[in-house]
Amino acid sequence: MKGVLLETKNNTYRLRFSINAQAEIEELLGVSMFSLMSDGNSIKKMRTMICIGINHGEKQNLTYDQAGEIMDEILEVKGLQYLSRKLSEAIKQSYGDIGKDSESEEDDESKKK
Repeated sequence: MKGVLLETKNNTYRLRFSINAQAEIEELLGVSMFSLMSDGNSIKKMRTMICIGINHGEKQNLTYDQAGEIMDEILEVKGLQYLSRKLSEAIKQSYGDIGKDSESEEDDESKKK
């Protein structure tokens, strides 16, 4: 299963941003995922992303309060940079290989023949 592992002091969670997860985040926050990637994240945005990302990665029904508690654990042990990096990794993973398109792959294959 796709996803990025998010480690806390006591647990490991799978963070996954499927299309449905991204649509839910956009709907709740009123901004596109692309702007979330380029803008600085607020705690509210990060908590929303953690909650929805874990819910889609683990098939759980995590609440926002529980997501905040997970963030507290992470910040205490690993810091904000770790949390931001994991969110970025999960978002990038959801788009696959962004620089690739199927036409250029086909062109590369035909050149090899």
